[in-house]
Amino acid sequence: MKQAQQMQAAGRVSDVNYEAPLLLGMVREGTRNLRSGLRIKTESDVENLCTCRESREWGKICAHALAVGVEFLAKESAKVPETPLVGPAKSATARPTFVESGSAAATSIALHFI
Repeated sequence: MKQAQQMQAAGRVSDVNYEAPLLLGMVREGTRNLRSGLRIKTESDVENLCTCRESREWGKICAHALAVGVEFLAKESAKVPETPLVGPAKSATARPTFVESGSAAATSIALHFI
């Protein structure tokens, strides 16, 4: 994971695109570009789609594929605008209100496990 984060931070990941179930992108490795990504079938069934040796010969989920995922998550989190506070601030003792999914009062959230 550290290697993947370093690749993404160094700007070596480009052309990231997610169209379910495929997450694809390009990762620069030295002088060549690797087509890399993941086929995300279910929450627990993920297939590596990288052209690197580690992936082809040993079937491992490589750092290149993870770097594509890290870049996608970074771009998605950058898109989420901060919601301005409207009205008075809530007290520290206020409890959350639970509502029906899909109702007008519902708030969507996303949880990412890494």
